[in-house]
Amino acid sequence: MTALTVGGGAEFVILGDAVDQIEAHPVGSVLHVVTDAGPHPYFRTLIEAGGLERGTLSVGCVGPRGVLQEEMESLGVSTFALGATDRSGYPRAVVRLARLLRSRRAQVLQTHLLDGSLVGLLAGRLARTPVAVMTAHHSHELPFHGRRLLWPERLCAGPLSDHIIAPSRAVADTMVRCAHVPAAKIEIVHHGFDLARLDPSVVDGGRVRRELGLEGATAFGAIGRIYRLKNYIALIEAFAAALGTAPEARLIIVGAGDATALVSRAAALGIGDRVVFTGPRNDVPELLAAFDAFVHPAVAESFGMVIVEAMAMGLPVLTTPVGIVPEVIDARVSGIITSGSGPAALERGFLELLELRSSWSSMGAAARRRVEGFTAELMAHRYEELYARWLSGATTPA
Repeated sequence: MTALTVGGGAEFVILGDAVDQIEAHPVGSVLHVVTDAGPHPYFRTLIEAGGLERGTLSVGCVGPRGVLQEEMESLGVSTFALGATDRSGYPRAVVRLARLLRSRRAQVLQTHLLDGSLVGLLAGRLARTPVAVMTAHHSHELPFHGRRLLWPERLCAGPLSDHIIAPSRAVADTMVRCAHVPAAKIEIVHHGFDLARLDPSVVDGGRVRRELGLEGATAFGAIGRIYRLKNYIALIEAFAAALGTAPEARLIIVGAGDATALVSRAAALGIGDRVVFTGPRNDVPELLAAFDAFVHPAVAESFGMVIVEAMAMGLPVLTTPVGIVPEVIDARVSGIITSGSGPAALERGFLELLELRSSWSSMGAAARRRVEGFTAELMAHRYEELYARWLSGATTPA
């Protein structure tokens, strides 16, 4: 056995046959394809973590060139853009990508997001790429979109792919239940993080608190783009019910999207001056450092990266039971898991969290300890191990 030491000093044991497979079957060219040109911080995190040599990687998109290509070039990674501006351009994109896969002699094709997977996996079959992998980033949304999402998902997860990577047990279960994928086809690989930039002993939230007018306030923060599955209307209603009489309490909602309906609802509930909408921001560690507690009301998540980020920053978390939550949060130890996503369940969660106010510091410390193993290095190594095993044709899990 080999022990891999990762962030926080935690050791993860890699079985000897897994190491042997990596050494005996070194992975050659790996090509990642995603729907659009980003930004997609996932790729920077994965690449900077090491693992495969950058010269063996290619990362590109189905659509036109953008931020993704600029970032890959800055990292010294080969990149491409297939140039499809809408779905009518997908057939041509499939052919272009198949040619690229052949010219680069790609051994592994890993696809991301639904359109990226549809185009990428079709091209992989056309090019006869040895290993074609679908990464189920948004498959948690399957129960909410009906046949519009279900049929292409089943196609990608079925005959077009050899393997599926799910970021959480919840996604794996959804794929089995909704897309009828055999459980043996799915591997769970948790997202990894650069925990050095999420260090509560280093990151200072003072600037953000001053900027947002949070001095003397108890700040409950939520981060995520504004759309229906993030469930912000229910969060605002629960906040009003639980903390309507606590003038020092503030709710900060950070994310891109149209907040008009949310602003109107907060005003109608009489808390318009206590709900802050920041729009999109790129200073997540500083934002988290400015919060006293983190709230996540989502109806569905594939993983919930910001939940792990909040835990890494030492915050107690109030969240619905979605994505990675059941795997990382110990109820009333590192956070509060609500019984559902409705306003009443979220209100009860707020009240339970407030009851534990004197324990927020210890809850945050427990949260930080719980996620210390979610490192980018471990994610990268796990990918490399899987690639080697799949290329070797091994059927016994490593």
